[in-house]
Amino acid sequence: MTDDLGMEPGPFIERFLLDLVKQQALIHANAAPGGQTEALLHASHRLKSSSRTIGAERLGQLAATLEQLVGQGDGGCFTPERLAELDQEVALLHEALHGRIG
Repeated sequence: MTDDLGMEPGPFIERFLLDLVKQQALIHANAAPGGQTEALLHASHRLKSSSRTIGAERLGQLAATLEQLVGQGDGGCFTPERLAELDQEVALLHEALHGRIG
């Protein structure tokens, strides 16, 4: 990974995990009624892209689905079940990657 990134993997993973938590928080904050659709689109898109970049395909697919639904005007797509699924995937990825830097 050092050759591909031009840096040690630890700092890259730490930055990725910080951004992951930030996007998750933005989704939660804007998924409630009255939340900003544009913020949901941006956070879902960023989560999709960064997850796929690092190889977290399941989280990437979940974020892609949410991004698509929000883009189609389905702001209600962030059901408690979908948010719980998102949280579970983020937690699994966080645990897996945190073990690589610890």
